[in-house]
Amino acid sequence: MTTLDQALEHHKAGRLEEAEAAYRELLVREPEHADARHLLGILSAQRGDPQGAVALIEQAIERTPAIPDYHHNLGEAYRALGAFDQAIAAYERALALDPDRPATHYNLGNARQAQGRLEEAIAAYRRVLALKPEEAEAHRALGNALHESGQLDEAVDAYRQAIALSPGHADAHHSLGIVLQEQGKMREAMDCHRKAIELDPHFAEAHNDVGTVLQDHGDLETAISFHRRAVALKPDYAQAHYSLGCALRSQGRLQEAIAAYRQTIEVEPRYTTAHLSLALSQKYDTVGHHDVVRMQELMNDPILSEHDVANLHFALGKIHDDCELYEEAFAHYRRANQIKGKASRFDPEKLINFIDRVIYTFDVELVFQRSSYGSDSELPVFILGMPRSGTTLVEQIVASHPQVHGAGELTRIREIVENMVRWFGGRQGYPECAVHLDSSSTKILSQDYADYIHQFVDNQTLRITDKRPFNFLYLGIIAILFPESRVVHCLRDPLDTCLSGYFQYYEGWNDCAYDLSHIGLFYRQYERLMAHWRDVLSLNMHVVQYEKLIEEPEKEARKLVDFLGLPWDSRCLSFNENKRAVKNLSAWQVRQPVYRTSIQRWRHYEKHLGPLKAALGMRADRV
Repeated sequence: MTTLDQALEHHKAGRLEEAEAAYRELLVREPEHADARHLLGILSAQRGDPQGAVALIEQAIERTPAIPDYHHNLGEAYRALGAFDQAIAAYERALALDPDRPATHYNLGNARQAQGRLEEAIAAYRRVLALKPEEAEAHRALGNALHESGQLDEAVDAYRQAIALSPGHADAHHSLGIVLQEQGKMREAMDCHRKAIELDPHFAEAHNDVGTVLQDHGDLETAISFHRRAVALKPDYAQAHYSLGCALRSQGRLQEAIAAYRQTIEVEPRYTTAHLSLALSQKYDTVGHHDVVRMQELMNDPILSEHDVANLHFALGKIHDDCELYEEAFAHYRRANQIKGKASRFDPEKLINFIDRVIYTFDVELVFQRSSYGSDSELPVFILGMPRSGTTLVEQIVASHPQVHGAGELTRIREIVENMVRWFGGRQGYPECAVHLDSSSTKILSQDYADYIHQFVDNQTLRITDKRPFNFLYLGIIAILFPESRVVHCLRDPLDTCLSGYFQYYEGWNDCAYDLSHIGLFYRQYERLMAHWRDVLSLNMHVVQYEKLIEEPEKEARKLVDFLGLPWDSRCLSFNENKRAVKNLSAWQVRQPVYRTSIQRWRHYEKHLGPLKAALGMRADRV
């Protein structure tokens, strides 16, 4: 006669058929045997039948309701079904019976995190660690929840604790690398991802993230090889296909990039960022294209998030614009921006107040008093202006010169400002904390930036470009840290600039880019601040007017190279052949020869631009 112990022996040994037969034999003899029902439920879950597990474990609980294990495992079955409310209720009943169960607190944290209840998940993981401080996996799970909630420094601490307890924990190394990446600590991130690969050579995600870090450093060939390795290890890994596409696109290998984006979509049809990137990587001549048909069909998918729907509208807007169907294009762009604008935190009064404070703080006296504190390096070149004003084109032209390295959109100046706030912000934030800059702190901050860009220097390099457009907000700091640096200010017709921003999906602009009147207001504040900088700063500044650059590329390019203090090099006119990394939205455009269709593009959409013109202070009938 089979006993429960014999059934358990089969179960523990992995002999599931024998175990099931034994449990069922017990239930025939003893229909009220709660343990047999519970264990049969666990077996069902192991076989991939969580619904069956729920039914059996609930039957066990009906017969013996006060056993914590029953409720815990019921929670696990519900969690496998994605029924997180029921799972949480089951875990809480288990904890009511036994409050000090680390495994239940851990799984409760997992269920809460799956629901986005991050603070509650963090509390659950902290309870696990209070009961069992040496539990490395709980430290990693805590790190994941902290990371997701934006608490990056705390996440780093949690991951490091997990690694200290379990040095061979490849996932913890990888997770730490991801956070360090987000913090801009690329070398440390790279070390973490490589360690994860050393511990688990088949870790596709770590291979992919090494490639992503290398993309940020501009080492595209090596990045591509890591992305290809990730794809080979995990062919259904959509993110790896997408990352490969982005690396290929950055290098100008557009047909290969398009193929990678298409493969991303084959693996994951709902990967709407790949649909958008695909649309941005080529020019369309018909809205009957199968890409368009697929996007329109996907638009009706009830599972899509609003974020995904917005991606598709941006993509369809671009394609209709390619096909000169301007009314349809604007309808898609407007809908995309309406969706994204729901989460906008843009506050016009807050922006105006910030610009007021910058202008008040950075007066002639403050900058003059500190003019001797900074570095005398001529290496940095800051290319700035409004987004979509031609900054990428300008950088591509000068980066085609053999003595210039185009470093792209660096965030280091913004990070330096954040460091200033930490150093001096006990009294004041930015910009007011700038009044506390002295010789010592200025030297430390300028050296920080110099050390960062030194990674791009080789024997030929005389200039390094930093083309983050929003550095115009920090020109006062730049003038103090690098008074001998050069600034290239990119200008473009305000209507074209603002409309182009409205037509692009990317983070930034203080969330203003989703509303034409907000974009116009932002533009006016940018103009006001740049006028102030011209009045108070003695920086070497050169203005590049986009329209002139398009009409007379050689003449304007020669002026630009001369401003940089470099001899003319004809390669600057073959910028579209430069294979350097271009990581932003303009990656496709700068691979093309100079084209004039972007000049006065706003005329196609003039009937919709009343709010923009009003915000820019223009007459509605401007022509």
